[in-house]
Amino acid sequence: MHAANVVEGRPYTSIQYVPNPPAPWVSPANGYPPMYPVLLAPVYWLNGLDLRAMKMVTVFTFVIFLAAFAVWVKPLQPSRM
Repeated sequence: MHAANVVEGRPYTSIQYVPNPPAPWVSPANGYPPMYPVLLAPVYWLNGLDLRAMKMVTVFTFVIFLAAFAVWVKPLQPSRM
């Protein structure tokens, strides 16, 4: 819904989420950080609500994270003998 709001020009926080009173930490009142919805916005703009295309963006983002994490952790590993 955040990606649809970004594409369609609606306010970012108008996602019509019904909060769960016993678990207020699940959804912040002012919305989630916008980075992930901004990544999904071009997919929504091109394909509409195509969950397979959005899943491909998610997997691609995760692969990039794993590559960056491997580069970051490599100097912290002990050298092989």
